[in-house]
Amino acid sequence: MFDSSLSAIYFEYPQSFRPSTNRDEMAIGFRTRQATAVLLSVQCNVDGDFFTVFLRNGHLHVRYNLGSRDHNVGFSDALLNDDKHHAVIINRHEANLTLYIDDREAIHYTPPGRDTELVTLNMQWRVIIGASFNLLHHTKRWKRDRLYDGYSGFMSGVNFNGLMILDMLAQGCSF
Repeated sequence: MFDSSLSAIYFEYPQSFRPSTNRDEMAIGFRTRQATAVLLSVQCNVDGDFFTVFLRNGHLHVRYNLGSRDHNVGFSDALLNDDKHHAVIINRHEANLTLYIDDREAIHYTPPGRDTELVTLNMQWRVIIGASFNLLHHTKRWKRDRLYDGYSGFMSGVNFNGLMILDMLAQGCSF
């Protein structure tokens, strides 16, 4: 359970292994009443690259940049801060994204002018659950070393490219 205070769980890749990917798969189970919060964020060593899954006014959003421009995908058909369990699955292939929420129809995003898009999430540094260390997911951005948009509620089954961070923590792995 997360309480939205200044805490988060994060996994930091070793400096000798900072993956760069053209394809990402992630799953998040959550239940909350909170309207605005970060569920999962990925920080990269390459300036400009990031990936963030968050709630804004109860609606799920995905914002990411692969080095060329920000991509925004939102789900506004239902409020997800209803204190009911929700399952989110996200598949990214290059700049394209498919978003699955519960048993609803998938949302497919293909950026316009995709011939000029960069396609790699470069040098992933940290995968953070329950907050973000930056405000790259906001339209106005500030960079500081603190936590932003902390999450309050329950999370389960968090999986980022096979990395089961909550399970690793429960098994006593030190990050």
